Amino acid sequence: MEILKKLTKRNLKLNKKRTIVTIIGIMLSVALITAVSGVYASGIASLREMEIAEFGNYHYIFKNVEKDDVSTFKLNQKVANTYMIHSLGFAKCDASKNTYKPYYFMAGLNEDTFEMLHTKITEGRFPKDSSEVIVPEHLIKNGKVDVQVGDKLKLTFGKRVNEKMYPGEDMTQDIPYDENETFEECEETSVTVVGIMKRPCDNVEPYEAPGYTIYTYMSDEEILADTKNTNDVFIRFSKAGLKSRFDTLSNILGIDGKAMEMVEISKFSSEEEMDWAYNEVENSKFLYGSNAYLVMLDTNPLLVSGMSGIAVVALVVCLIIVGASVFCITNSFDISITEKIKQYGMMRSVGATKKQIRQNVFYEAKILGTIGIPLGLLLGNLATFILMLISNVIIKQVLEGEDVMLIYKFSPIAMVFAVVLGIITIFLSSLKSAYKAGKTSPLVLIRNSGDIKIKAKKLKVPKIVKKVFGMGGEISYKNLKRNKKKYRTTVIAIIVSVTIFIVLNSVVGMLYKSAELDIISRNYNLTAEISYTNAEEYKKALKITDFENAGRHSERINDYINFTENVKLTDEYKDYYQVTSEDEKEIYCGIDVACIGDSSYREYIKELGLNYEDVKDKGILINGFDCYHYNFDEQKSEKKYIPQYQIENGDVISGQIFKHDEEINKQMENAETMEEEDELYNQQYVDYDIEIALVTKELPFGIDENNCMDAILIISNEKYEKDFRGEYDGYLELTFDSPNPDKLEKNILDYYGIKDTSDSENLSIRNYAESERQMKSLLLLVSIFLYGFIIVIALIGLTNIFNTITTNVSLRAPEFAMLKSVGMTRKEFMRMVRLESIFMGTKSLFYGIILGTIGSFVLYKLLEADEVIGKFSIPFSGIGISTVVVIIVIWSIMAYSVSKINKQNIIETIRNENI
Repeated sequence: MEILKKLTKRNLKLNKKRTIVTIIGIMLSVALITAVSGVYASGIASLREMEIAEFGNYHYIFKNVEKDDVSTFKLNQKVANTYMIHSLGFAKCDASKNTYKPYYFMAGLNEDTFEMLHTKITEGRFPKDSSEVIVPEHLIKNGKVDVQVGDKLKLTFGKRVNEKMYPGEDMTQDIPYDENETFEECEETSVTVVGIMKRPCDNVEPYEAPGYTIYTYMSDEEILADTKNTNDVFIRFSKAGLKSRFDTLSNILGIDGKAMEMVEISKFSSEEEMDWAYNEVENSKFLYGSNAYLVMLDTNPLLVSGMSGIAVVALVVCLIIVGASVFCITNSFDISITEKIKQYGMMRSVGATKKQIRQNVFYEAKILGTIGIPLGLLLGNLATFILMLISNVIIKQVLEGEDVMLIYKFSPIAMVFAVVLGIITIFLSSLKSAYKAGKTSPLVLIRNSGDIKIKAKKLKVPKIVKKVFGMGGEISYKNLKRNKKKYRTTVIAIIVSVTIFIVLNSVVGMLYKSAELDIISRNYNLTAEISYTNAEEYKKALKITDFENAGRHSERINDYINFTENVKLTDEYKDYYQVTSEDEKEIYCGIDVACIGDSSYREYIKELGLNYEDVKDKGILINGFDCYHYNFDEQKSEKKYIPQYQIENGDVISGQIFKHDEEINKQMENAETMEEEDELYNQQYVDYDIEIALVTKELPFGIDENNCMDAILIISNEKYEKDFRGEYDGYLELTFDSPNPDKLEKNILDYYGIKDTSDSENLSIRNYAESERQMKSLLLLVSIFLYGFIIVIALIGLTNIFNTITTNVSLRAPEFAMLKSVGMTRKEFMRMVRLESIFMGTKSLFYGIILGTIGSFVLYKLLEADEVIGKFSIPFSGIGISTVVVIIVIWSIMAYSVSKINKQNIIETIRNENI
């Protein structure tokens, strides 16, 4: 056995090129598996870091916990960390310009808790004692409060009271501000602002909270010493606690553990069981919330939305890599066995057993794996690290100003996974060769005739091959037919590479086509939504349409008509949305109204071929939209126009509209009960009739199917002013097809004196040109991942092709020498070799293109791409690229191999074969 091992090492050294190519194949295979598993592990780690940065490093939060109950968490062995935020109450913030946030909400915490919440300090420092505070950025941007580091704040603390809605209730940050509430002042204090921080997460300060959260320093001892106020307690479970988190939570909350689990995972066997479980949770000792995403990432990442699908994709990709690699590495071992076949025969003839021969093949695999696997791990980790860097550069451009970054995560589990799959790949690759070397008889091994099958029946050559290619073509054809095994692996390797390339290239094409259709479906590139409360604000917003870069534009106000007479739905609509008669009565009782500006309305009327004076007091009905409908008879999705209402030209819609009445609103402010307030509110609905001038599918500028679900009634601004408006209070939507949307966006922000829309609650801008750039950047990121995978798979296939062709040509050197010795010229010889290349490449491309096209179609159906990009189109770009590459690769490798053969001496080559 030791002799065989020495012989194996010697052969590996003598055949350096084949050994290096095989090691490269193993290395690329392991590297790609490492990269795929490493990217998945890094993705989970990145999601976890993003979640912690956004919401904090905790699993559960318990609100309004009394001092005596804090020990419930601190003494629990399954709770790893406990953090507290101490509620110090509300104080008036008279400087706030946000009518829905008229308070400060002060809370005390220590630095560990602040660090756990991951709230970034943008200026200054964290407070050192209770006389210092740190304030949030949105107090300045959103509340328009002029406060800086070093300023003194006079805080008047007190109690929020709303006996009408929350009688006798202690109002917290979870209860939004109501204009009917009052504030009972209690005490006054003064603090110094020492820092400015980012907005606290919404578990600390909900978006509807009435107070801007400001923090002061309090140690745990100081927090527990204050018995007047309650605490919010944040906990992190230990590993054991996470495993049994439902039981641990139920013990803390004093409820049934089974109910806790049902509610947490939203799994119920019946409606009665669901009611029971929710009733149990409602009666819990504390009000609680969870950092659900982080809990899932720390327990089972596969439960996170999308991660299970990504895990399946990653596993499938790894299996594809293993499959492609097995073809490559198997061929290397087959070639190695073919080269040493006579040596094995001589060993068998002098007493070597089948087992020893097989073990020798596995020994060679072990040597190659020992070198290739570590190199693959190193290359895979390096590739993952570089990929994360490239991705972060793209993400930084896409999400400018956002703290979203991917992190490189070295995962031992991913490394073990890659090593195991690498070993399996090498084992499967060497298994066939080991079995073959051990099974064949010594005589066959010595004669090296195992790969050549001579049939009694004469091998027929197609006439077209003889006629077109002559004797060289006939020899090439017969050689390929008689030595199928030698070329099968090469053909399969090319087929696999071509198939994978076409399929993945098709996926990228689908993504880009989907993005292009989304862009094409809009005839505008920027929208601005502006809220206004009076005529001056409304007129100010309208002046934006006069800006230099406004381009084509439209203004729109949305409203609603409640039907008072039964307007029937069409049969198509009821069938598509599965609407029952009861549903029709209860739900479909009105229509959206879009009031568009006079100039846009006149342009729209002209496009429809109508006269403005004839229709200015009427409405234009967009009665439905194109929807994708699944045809069960033909088993396919098809686009179909679905009209909603049975309304024709000239019909009159009878309904009610809401018309603001100032007198009634004053009465509502003095209403003593909610019922009385609702009754007064309903009195502002007035009867309204409108005639339909035209029912059409044509949409006006600024409205597209992407933001429409049901029928829309289009009316002019003139009619809206006359019939609908009770006062200037609502939302104005401006739509632009601007020649320079980026500059227009900046002009609008400058016009309102803000840096971005986060500084204002009254202005929202959507720059679709920017969204388009972001989408293209994200597609570029996806393309990098997909094409990276394609390139490495292609490299694996390339090593296989190179190894197979060069070695097969080398093994056939005696055959070529004999052909030359009997008169074959160099030109005829080169023609014969080229024909073999053509036959091999044509066969590979034929099957590869067919399988790639089929695979693309299957993926198209699985992704339901017909509903997004329409009909399936043959992936011509992938087919064209793969065809050119295969031709160049095969021709180049054949030319390289034959050039080496041509340099050999004919007599010496024949003599070596006969010795």
